[in-house]
Amino acid sequence: METAAPPDPAPGAAFAEAGRLGVALSRTFDLVHPSRWSAGPLAPSEVFALAGEAAFRRPLERVLAAALDRSRLDLEERSLAAPASQAPARLARLLVCEPRQTIEPVALSSAAVALQKQVLRVALKPMRERLRAAFGASAFLVATQEAPTLHPSLAALAPEGALDAIVVSDEAEENRRRLTDWGLALLLAFVEATEPRLAGAMAARLPLAPAAAATPGAFGPHLPAFTRFVRRRHPEWSDHIG
Repeated sequence: METAAPPDPAPGAAFAEAGRLGVALSRTFDLVHPSRWSAGPLAPSEVFALAGEAAFRRPLERVLAAALDRSRLDLEERSLAAPASQAPARLARLLVCEPRQTIEPVALSSAAVALQKQVLRVALKPMRERLRAAFGASAFLVATQEAPTLHPSLAALAPEGALDAIVVSDEAEENRRRLTDWGLALLLAFVEATEPRLAGAMAARLPLAPAAAATPGAFGPHLPAFTRFVRRRHPEWSDHIG
């Protein structure tokens, strides 16, 4: 049974969160997906090599900032300073602020909770083992045990046939990358529904050409349930989410 949400964090914590948001948006190498690391004639691999040189890093970060969709990004000071009053909005800000290596496991577990019903329908053992290898042990348990018991309503976030469209390779790592990319698209849909002024920043965290074509479903009434899932599954974020 899902527990009631804890009280909103203190105002000081909310302003600290706004400060983290401002810093995150200024660090485009941490924000923008590596596939978007292009600068004029330089390919992403060349930008990556130059970024290791202190003299080039800041100018390259300014160029990479162009990857942010400014039509979907409100960077006005009043916007950054306004504390997020609801837990889903605070989660949306975390999704924009946290480093890529922190966000990707959240994306994978989010894909698992949304695809739960389709994973459970897989009856053939070879395919189930293929899914176990793709998700990894932890996310596979989310899809097959935790999600059906505690978060069954979140299966509505995955359109019918999504699993078949995502897991198409014989290679576990390729399938995991595709599941993670789809999970990132799901997180973008969450940000669009909660903090649309930050959608451009979240969109920059996705690959330039996502591997998975299945579009996540609309969040609609599922925002609170999804927030509770992330808070439960990633307790290190619970103090920030509230």
